Amino acid sequence: KRVTGKSDLPGETTGEKDAARQCIASWMSTVKFKETSSRLGGELVGLLGQNAPGEREMDVQNNSCGRQIGKQILGGRFRMENLGDTPRICQQTCKDGAGNGFLRTSP
Repeated sequence: KRVTGKSDLPGETTGEKDAARQCIASWMSTVKFKETSSRLGGELVGLLGQNAPGEREMDVQNNSCGRQIGKQILGGRFRMENLGDTPRICQQTCKDGAGNGFLRTSP
């Protein structure tokens, strides 16, 4: 919940806010721990979580989108050594993606 903050996006457990949260957490963990660790962490949370099967599939898809953003950061598309606006741009990309169909917002 901290990664989307006091967002005006709807949907705490399914919906735009949940989709953006999954995406943001995944790009952050990909940058910090690399893609494989991020993927395994997301899968572990999905397996141990209380989500219904459709919600787990939604989370897996949105985590994958976030990892793609993280891979772009690691590949040099964004300059992490000069953080500047990079976190804000990636966070906004995930939030926008929740509203424009890039992310899955319902099971």
